[in-house]
Amino acid sequence: MIFGLEDFMSFETIDEKYKNRYNLNVVAPNFVDFNDNDVKSFLIQHRLLYGIDPDKYTFNGFDAAFTNLKGLLIYGSKFQLNYNYIQTSGFSAGSNYKTVESGSGFENQSVYVLKYNDYKIEVVNK
Repeated sequence: MIFGLEDFMSFETIDEKYKNRYNLNVVAPNFVDFNDNDVKSFLIQHRLLYGIDPDKYTFNGFDAAFTNLKGLLIYGSKFQLNYNYIQTSGFSAGSNYKTVESGSGFENQSVYVLKYNDYKIEVVNK
C-alpha cells in the first residue's frame, strides 16, 4: 500500500496499473463520487436546468452555499461565530471547520481518503 497526496492521482508518469496494483491511497480536500445516487440526481437536475454537466466550481459552490445556509438556518445571523459546529457532507467536500488560532477565522479540515481498487477510486472515509 502506498500513500500520497492528491497530485499523485494526476501523475501521467505513473501508470494506472501500478496505482491499482499497489493500492495507492491519497488524501484529497474534495472528491465527487459519480457513483453516488445523490450526485447522479444532481447531475440529472443540472442537465435539465442548464443543458450542461456541472463542473468542479458548480459542486464547490453548491457545497459552500449548503454549509452557509445550514448555518443560517440553525444559528441565524450569528452563524459565523459557530462555524466549528456546522458539519456537512457535500457533493465534493465536507465541512469540519476549526479555529486556527485565537482571533483568526476558521479552516476547513475535512479531507477524503481515497484508494485505488480494481481500477476504480473508492472513498475510504467521508
